[in-house]
Amino acid sequence: MDVGDEIAREVESWPGVTHGPHPDGGIELRYAGRSLGRVLADGAVEPVLHPRVRAMLVETGRLPAAEPAEAVELLRLAYERARVAERVRGARRR
Repeated sequence: MDVGDEIAREVESWPGVTHGPHPDGGIELRYAGRSLGRVLADGAVEPVLHPRVRAMLVETGRLPAAEPAEAVELLRLAYERARVAERVRGARRR
């Protein structure tokens, strides 16, 4: 098992997260139909984040993550954002 698989396995343990192959390679992680990002075999992650958050992470050198724990935390940001978006959508439907 490579580092990317280990990261994907951790993220998949979160409630509602699913996975599948990403069209450009690696593993795509999803929550409620929304992409959280992808994980490559070497452990690099490409999380789906708000452009301002992404810019801040690039500026501070946290994207891409060098350590698996950091990669998981980046995907956690995308997961929390997706969960909030799902709650907001649910509230609007009522």
